[in-house]
Amino acid sequence: MISVAMPKMITQCGMLVQGREAIKEGLSLLLNTPCGDLWCDPAFGCNVRNRLFDTADRVTEVLMIEDIYTAIQNFAQYIRVSRDDITVTRRGRGEITISVKATSLLDYTTDIYNIDLTQM
Repeated sequence: MISVAMPKMITQCGMLVQGREAIKEGLSLLLNTPCGDLWCDPAFGCNVRNRLFDTADRVTEVLMIEDIYTAIQNFAQYIRVSRDDITVTRRGRGEITISVKATSLLDYTTDIYNIDLTQM
């Protein structure tokens, strides 16, 4: 008998991350989820992906920073950031990297997290 092999699912400790990686994964999930996509919490997410193809000017950058800051304040309460700690870098049309300098409220370490919005 021949059958299609199914991929291995999450094991007891297989897909868990902690520390800096957990914060980066949480930020990536938050920033890459458009508001309204999570059916059990329609407010969860960030509208930054809606601005990927807007005009590359300072106004769009400030609006993106405000979207990111608001999402972090509402849904990533395990870190502390200010608006000045968020940087938006455009490498081309639709290619955007977000850098967030955040302080973890779990161990009070400060780190920079780079989230590439074109990877998901």
